[in-house]
Amino acid sequence: ASFFSYLSCPTPSRRGRGSGGAPPPPPPPARVVETALDTGHLPRELQEAEVERIGSVEIRTLETYIRSLEVVANLSPLIGLLGTVIGMIKAFGRLEEAGARVDPSQLAGGIWEALLTTAFGLIVAIPALGAVHYFERKIEGVRALMRDAAARVIAS
Repeated sequence: ASFFSYLSCPTPSRRGRGSGGAPPPPPPPARVVETALDTGHLPRELQEAEVERIGSVEIRTLETYIRSLEVVANLSPLIGLLGTVIGMIKAFGRLEEAGARVDPSQLAGGIWEALLTTAFGLIVAIPALGAVHYFERKIEGVRALMRDAAARVIAS
């Protein structure tokens, strides 16, 4: 199942079949409610512990989807910065080679490379970081929904 299918409860328009004709797995809140109902015969402490365990497993599953996006968001600016440093080293190397005959066009290539790599690093990092925060908020919403649903089932 996709990351997005885990973040939403199935509606009639979203119900369907997964790969191979099998129904898609239930969303996390449904799994937590199912666990609460299945463990209703246990003492309350054991029921709550099992519901908490299943809820934690579901949240960890959701969080694994965003870890690689987080890595991209964190490493992109650093890779851009590395390119900036390399570009500036090249520019200053050309400056040193030129000695007294400094021509601004000799520096332009290194500076251009430095700015370009910085820009590309930011172009990748900014939307990736925005997506990470968006999905973290969605996961928090799922977590709150699971807690509320489990509490209602256990209390009844």
